[in-house]
Amino acid sequence: MSNENRIAVATRVEKSLFGETLEKATLAEIRKVAEDIEPSRQGVNTGHRRHPFDMRKVADFKTINTHHSSCLESKRDATTGLGFVNDATTDALDELNPEGCLPILNTAADNYWGSGNGYLEVVRRGGVIKGLYEIPPHQVKVYVESDLTKDYHYRVLGEKTEKIMARFGETQRLLGESRNVISTGGATLPESADEISEIIHFKRPSTLSRWYGVPDWLSAVPCVELVRAELQHNYDFFNNR
Repeated sequence: MSNENRIAVATRVEKSLFGETLEKATLAEIRKVAEDIEPSRQGVNTGHRRHPFDMRKVADFKTINTHHSSCLESKRDATTGLGFVNDATTDALDELNPEGCLPILNTAADNYWGSGNGYLEVVRRGGVIKGLYEIPPHQVKVYVESDLTKDYHYRVLGEKTEKIMARFGETQRLLGESRNVISTGGATLPESADEISEIIHFKRPSTLSRWYGVPDWLSAVPCVELVRAELQHNYDFFNNR
């Protein structure tokens, strides 16, 4: 592969991730995020907050490069597999999910390092935590309730439904002062606190988005794409394609 071709490939970011060439994708992403920035210091636009990138494609990206996948798994294992051991805490958490706590925490940590966002759903019954589950990042969106107070909750998007979930510890706020605001947002708020799950959001902070985390490996996408193109070139060459 000539140097010109190498440079051309290096400047072509993963199309399925950003949808355009590197130059166009960069501008498109800046415009997309800029539209989500609050228009004034007094507040922000109400409604759904868009993801700063395609969460599904980011998750799929680990399947195309073994080094990227290994790095994410090492970070995940260091996050949830190391540290102090407390059998009492582990036993208590294991009761909250049939699979046990470690698989759920591992998945949340995997999502955190892979997409910058890890979500845990907390289910209560009578105010007592009875369930703990993981939610894929691409299904969760922030919904801003007020352009002045900046209060918000989460919407979990299914195939045909949209479920309201509170921030951790804010179920009563949703059932109280925010009920009228939420009722106009296209989803139905349940009557009982036991019907509303809460979300713990592990977010990797970034200036690219106020509402969502951003992973630290996005700048490596062109390099990963270059390696992928070189492997494909060699494969085609030795197979006389």
